[in-house]
Amino acid sequence: MDHNARVPRLPLEITDLLIDELLNNVRALGACSLVCRDWLPRSRHHLFKVVHLWGWRVYDFLELINAAGGRCTFSDHIERIEVDEMKSRRQRSPTRKSRSPSRNLSVVDIISLLNCTTPTCNLKIHTLSIHNVDWTGMSLQKRTKLRHDLASSPLLGEHIKAIEFHNSTFHDTRELGRIIEVFPNVNGLAAEVKFTKCDVSSSKLNLPSIKTLDVGTEDAIPVLLESLNCTEGSMDRLSVRNIELEHLKHLRTLMKKRGRDLKSVHFAFKDGLQKAGEAEVSLSMSSCQDDVFGALDFSRLSQLRTLSIKGLKLTSDTSLFSIEKHLPHILGTIESSCLDTVNLGFNLTGPFHECSFDWSSLERVLLALHFFGMQRACVSVDLSNHPAGEVGEEVAKSVQDRMPDLFARGVLVIDVGDFNSVAEVVRAQEAVEDDLDMEPESVSLLLGAKPLQS
Repeated sequence: MDHNARVPRLPLEITDLLIDELLNNVRALGACSLVCRDWLPRSRHHLFKVVHLWGWRVYDFLELINAAGGRCTFSDHIERIEVDEMKSRRQRSPTRKSRSPSRNLSVVDIISLLNCTTPTCNLKIHTLSIHNVDWTGMSLQKRTKLRHDLASSPLLGEHIKAIEFHNSTFHDTRELGRIIEVFPNVNGLAAEVKFTKCDVSSSKLNLPSIKTLDVGTEDAIPVLLESLNCTEGSMDRLSVRNIELEHLKHLRTLMKKRGRDLKSVHFAFKDGLQKAGEAEVSLSMSSCQDDVFGALDFSRLSQLRTLSIKGLKLTSDTSLFSIEKHLPHILGTIESSCLDTVNLGFNLTGPFHECSFDWSSLERVLLALHFFGMQRACVSVDLSNHPAGEVGEEVAKSVQDRMPDLFARGVLVIDVGDFNSVAEVVRAQEAVEDDLDMEPESVSLLLGAKPLQS
């Protein structure tokens, strides 16, 4: 045995877990990457897994990935690139130093530069995320050039497996379809988009290869769900946010046609769902239940592993139509032997002790699912719309007391808090990251292959 060999004070598995806890803290990850050689790979993984390619960073990024004859030390960790039209237009302080010739590049300019670059290092980018782009403000020539640059870029093109559009506006679905088609290997789509003109019956897209869909806007939900209903193929993951009553018929058809292979399902209901049911005078209670039970029938999802239902309301209101009333019945339709986790998200709008929700029925169905293999039931309660009075610890204890058997078995996980405040903290951290302009010497230390030794 070599007694001079240095042995880590902690197993690498432990230090990796500790570094994982800092995944959103750019400064802390930068410090960790300089501690020792063993800490460097994991720190770099979180630092560069997602590259926010804002306008003022593009030239620096291209210079780094083409530096030192293909010996870029972080390129292997890049999996996702994000571009943002609003971030690109942001005016930075003139006192900040930068090697970039311009700080005001649009998304079109950024994609064009990526198309003109042939990297000398190995890149594994598989996700492109586009934010805040108004396609209606572009000329036909500019839209055509953008699609050409996306398709022919050596950094993107055939390497992209997932494409995301956030807060983007199109004339109609045809432009969205043309952009998706330039990526021959894409199988994941996230669409938070608006259309200036859209007819669901005549605006279907050809999406045979899409296995993962994340959609959450009023315009996109019916179009994309109907497009999937009209194409053949299997799906692994479905996420639909801001669900309203009129979306249930599209979900119902999709669950029947594509549900067999779904492994992860995330549904988030909009507050208007309950209001729409109350306002529709001609709609009977049985009709409402048929729509809800049909859209949320999980009996066909034989491969389901993770189910998330958010946007549920904890209230004293006993209205005629309510998703929460039928939640135990809905969860009781699950027959998957692969189920691992059920996530339920509630919004508390009044005093907890006045809520009319049936916790005992929910516990019974969750215990039954646990008996057949479910490992975790996660219940989150959002207090952002809750009047002052109860604190998070009190609400968490109340949930625990109403499902004692589930908690005693170690299955129940409770998360209570003001999630709007949490989102503000995340945005503040992103702002810190945007303002983190380092001198070239600091960048070299962070990216270089010579960290401090143990």
